[in-house]
Amino acid sequence: MAERSSRFDFSRLGADRCYGRAVTVSLLRVKVLRAAAAHLMTIGVLSDGWYAMLTGVALLVLAYLLGGVPWDVDPAATLVGMAFLAVGLWQLTRGLRAEFPRRPKSTDGAG
Repeated sequence: MAERSSRFDFSRLGADRCYGRAVTVSLLRVKVLRAAAAHLMTIGVLSDGWYAMLTGVALLVLAYLLGGVPWDVDPAATLVGMAFLAVGLWQLTRGLRAEFPRRPKSTDGAG
């Protein structure tokens, strides 16, 4: 009986082994960065607002990269890129509102 691996087998998709390793390394880097951000939030260096802004910027970068994929290569990439764009903008504005709250206007009449 064949041993089952917890990793996805890219060879079934016709991809070479190098691509599979690159994806695994990228996922490990993302996990390390996320763990570092979580640690910074725990000790109080990184606030929720900044975390939302960093997430928004990362999603906007992904949207930009997916937007450059030609429609005939992968039609879904453009649609996923548009979804990342919307969520990235939402996260960015959410973070900006958390870090820079609106100040109520003065009611005493002085400018």
